[in-house]
Amino acid sequence: MDSNQQEYQYSSEQTQAEELGHNLSANQHDQQHCHTVTDGAALATIEDVLSALFLAIQEDQTQRNQGEQHLKELETSNSYFGKFLCTIMCEQGTEPTLRQMAATVLKKTIEYHWDVLSEKFYAPVIEDQVKDFVRSHIISSLVDPMQAIRNQAAQCAIIIANYDWPDRWPTLFDSSRALQLTSLLEAKDGNGVDGAMRVITEFVNCIDDQQIPKIVPILLSQLHSIVVNTSWSLQMRALGITNITKLLATAYEFSSDNNAGMFKSVIAPALPEWCQLVTSMLSCKGTAENLPLQIACINAAIVIVRHFSTIKKLRSLLRALLSEVWTRFREQLPAYVETCVNGDGAETHVDENGNILTMETFIISIMEFFEEIMMSQDLKKRLKPSLSSLISLAIKYMQITEEESSSWIDDADRFLQDEENECYSQSVRSFAARLVDDVFGEYGTITSSTALLSAAAENFEESLFALSSSDFNWWKQCEAVLFAVSSKETHSIVIDAVRNEKLQYDLRGFMDHILSESSQHLDCPFLIGRALIVTGRFSEVCSPMVVTGMLELAISGIEQAHPIPIQIGAVKGVNDFSRVLFKSNIELVLPYVHRLLFTLLGLAKTSSTEVLREVVETLSHVVKLDLQVTASLSETLIPTATAIFLKAHADPEVADAIGDLFSTLTEVPELCSTITERVVPTFVGVIMHHQQKEYTGVAEIALEVLIDVVKHCPEPYVQTLLDKSFFQIIQALMHTDDIELMQSSIKPRQHDYFVHYPILARFENNGASSLYLIVQLIAKLFSDDVPEVACTSLGTLITTLILKAGDDLGSYVNEILLAVLHKLQKSSTLTVLMSLVFIFARLVNENTTVALDFLEQHAALAFVLNLWCSQHSSFYGDYEIKVSTSALIKILMSGHPSLDTICLEGDPVEEKGIRTRSKSRKDGGPKYTQIPAKIKIFKVLLNEYQEQFSKPLFKTTTLNYCINTTALRLFVFGNVKQSKLKTFDSDDEDEEWEDVDDDDCDDEDCALPTFAPADDFYHASDAIDLGMDIAGLLSEYAHEEEENDPDIIADPISQIDLLLQLKELFSHVVANVSTEDELFKLLTETERDILKMAVDGL
Repeated sequence: MDSNQQEYQYSSEQTQAEELGHNLSANQHDQQHCHTVTDGAALATIEDVLSALFLAIQEDQTQRNQGEQHLKELETSNSYFGKFLCTIMCEQGTEPTLRQMAATVLKKTIEYHWDVLSEKFYAPVIEDQVKDFVRSHIISSLVDPMQAIRNQAAQCAIIIANYDWPDRWPTLFDSSRALQLTSLLEAKDGNGVDGAMRVITEFVNCIDDQQIPKIVPILLSQLHSIVVNTSWSLQMRALGITNITKLLATAYEFSSDNNAGMFKSVIAPALPEWCQLVTSMLSCKGTAENLPLQIACINAAIVIVRHFSTIKKLRSLLRALLSEVWTRFREQLPAYVETCVNGDGAETHVDENGNILTMETFIISIMEFFEEIMMSQDLKKRLKPSLSSLISLAIKYMQITEEESSSWIDDADRFLQDEENECYSQSVRSFAARLVDDVFGEYGTITSSTALLSAAAENFEESLFALSSSDFNWWKQCEAVLFAVSSKETHSIVIDAVRNEKLQYDLRGFMDHILSESSQHLDCPFLIGRALIVTGRFSEVCSPMVVTGMLELAISGIEQAHPIPIQIGAVKGVNDFSRVLFKSNIELVLPYVHRLLFTLLGLAKTSSTEVLREVVETLSHVVKLDLQVTASLSETLIPTATAIFLKAHADPEVADAIGDLFSTLTEVPELCSTITERVVPTFVGVIMHHQQKEYTGVAEIALEVLIDVVKHCPEPYVQTLLDKSFFQIIQALMHTDDIELMQSSIKPRQHDYFVHYPILARFENNGASSLYLIVQLIAKLFSDDVPEVACTSLGTLITTLILKAGDDLGSYVNEILLAVLHKLQKSSTLTVLMSLVFIFARLVNENTTVALDFLEQHAALAFVLNLWCSQHSSFYGDYEIKVSTSALIKILMSGHPSLDTICLEGDPVEEKGIRTRSKSRKDGGPKYTQIPAKIKIFKVLLNEYQEQFSKPLFKTTTLNYCINTTALRLFVFGNVKQSKLKTFDSDDEDEEWEDVDDDDCDDEDCALPTFAPADDFYHASDAIDLGMDIAGLLSEYAHEEEENDPDIIADPISQIDLLLQLKELFSHVVANVSTEDELFKLLTETERDILKMAVDGL
């Protein structure tokens, strides 16, 4: 089209728009007002709005920009702008594209100008008469024949309703008035029902506490009538179910917190009929056409079980619902296997909201339903006899689909990512695996392991039958069995149960059988790969013949050009072989170490990033198996590892894995010289150039590797190592603003440089000694330019330096400690404060008098003691608590004269009246009594005694509590009385939960469910079955913390019996201090009781 034709067409269309504007204006009842503009500068009419809209929809960018600019001007200058837009949108005779554009602009105008409380608001606010017009006309657009207009009108109505209903738009849900939402729902017009449902769907997502009591009674019955009316489309009925589900869930939460009466009067009467309806609709055979309806019903069932399973009146109905869902789960399997596992995939549906609905969506929803069932005590018990069948079905649903097989067979990275992130995947296979994990989490070791192994054996036999019947896909069910039993969450539980004879089962026989059978089918790469992984994880229970056979197969899988599933399975299997057999039966794997290392190094040179990470992690385990073999391959191993680090440093996970590998290699003395010569310069270079973008995030790893090299370096190589790294690292740290690198430099494990302190003390660089360099680094970290977060472990560094260097520090000690005092006064970060207080606590343990004299000399004793005593309870970890407590004991027993003249903060001063935050700020915060320092320290030690005394009791009580109730997740809603606690008889499997009436609900059958899911309570035997040992977990954590730090283990303080030491102190005080002394007068009643308990129990 030439320019003249374009100009003519534009002119013609512009004329049409102007004529249309005149027609629209003529149709207005207040034509004069519609043409008036209140900006005082110009007149604007509906024609002006139409012209701007017309330009805004043109393809020509210049015209479109003109139109958009004009619309923006009208938006802020024309008080009738919103009215004009609404008029154009509602007029069905208007050009459709203009109507859609008007609707879009109207929505934005409402968002920006409807209410000043809107986060998007900017002036001016729409005038009230325009708001009245829009409210009265917007509903009419919900019956518009154009779906796009109905969508936009619904969005506008939702925004307005959120601000105006019910106060300023009381008629919105008035069924007695025409063209209101509820009247549209009652009408037979499909467009009207569709438009109303769009508003309701969005509105129920954002209703607040004020709106819930008003909206729920109105909508429940209206939506219910749509759901049961078969003349409406399946999608419309499904939407009705979804909205009812949302309303019930929202109303339940509101009732729990605010209004139990509403639950009794509105929700409870509707629940039985609703539960029956959902069950009935689920009983209809699932087809592709009614899939949206079936999914909506399952989601409704989930909400019913989640919120209302403890209502006695629903119990029989819920059991019927469970039975119906079970039937759907079982009957859906053949179609899933045919279409998804062995076919090209099920048909995909997209609902009107853009949600993708498939057969997989339906199955996943059913699995989520069973997860909720396990959260209900009554229904959970009903499911228990069928656990083996449930897991058996889950295993069948775990079979690899054709789509998964196609995407994994040639894409190693995708395969590994899905393997590692199986718990986050949204596939049926992953949800089925999670369902099995949930069984283990809810039913305990013996019950769950028995069910899993029974289901696994059943499915394995079925796969063998399929094999004998020449079923090409037989291997998928066998692979699913292996996938199920080797779950990261469950396999170790099963092994422990059999090893500890809690479970009588021939696990070795079963594993040997299925693995031997699987290993014969090299034409099934996914099965072979899974078998290799499973053998690695179960290698401690498999027979030596099976283990060695699979080891040979794994090496072959890495060496030769096998399909990706076999190659990945081999690498992951070797990882587990090395890790498990290193602890249980290392002799089995030792003959293969050389070949394993050689083949893994070869694979590392050609692997993609995902595979490389797995290879490096596996290497980290294999190199530990035989250090002599590892040393013999150093000429290949170390250059390859270094090259990988430099090549893959952009991937922090690969770099981290390489760091772990090098840390392991540093423990091999024979490799130290090679590492010092070849690796250290590379890693030092990375640290020195850490500010370059390509080294972001890996310099910390390089630093940790270098520290490991120092830690394990034989003495003859230490000097060379220091010459190559120490000064360079200090210089890099002195000129960096990288917080993570600074944090890494002062982590406790980085102090391993002090392992070789005599050599370190002799180090110099251009006249600068090592101690001078370290002190300079400390000074930088103390400077105001360095964020406090970088100093959280600085106290440990300074303590180690002072204790190791001693007199070598000379005047540096005073300078450092003065800097510590300065930082203490300025710091506002608790972790930094405790780290610095720890310095003085540790020094007091070394030499109490010298430490106290220093603080007194610098007028800081009262300040430090006040901070120390007030925050003593913030020390974390047994070692830190012992250091602090034993230091306070030494201070108290020191007899230092300054203690008699110092007063510290005592107990809070109780004030009359209400103390507001503003009042507290005005008068300087809470007030405390002032008490002598000795008495304050004594009070702190009494409280610490109570903590130490309570630890074993807490562990025992916690364990007993778990055994008797396991109510760790118990929660009570706000206004519900705790007297409503429900109990059951542990000896009676069929005992029902009983609801105790409260003031607002006399009917037992409608009592509001108020407590956590009943599965949070177990029988005493369940706790044993679950293997609960809370005390063991707590002590294991504390022991692990100490075990990782050799300095802590070597420190005599860590061996102190704190409870005994405190008892001896209290006994000494009681024996030597008069009961009339001020000490006893200032103790609270609780503190006196603690003291008496401690002394009497000595």
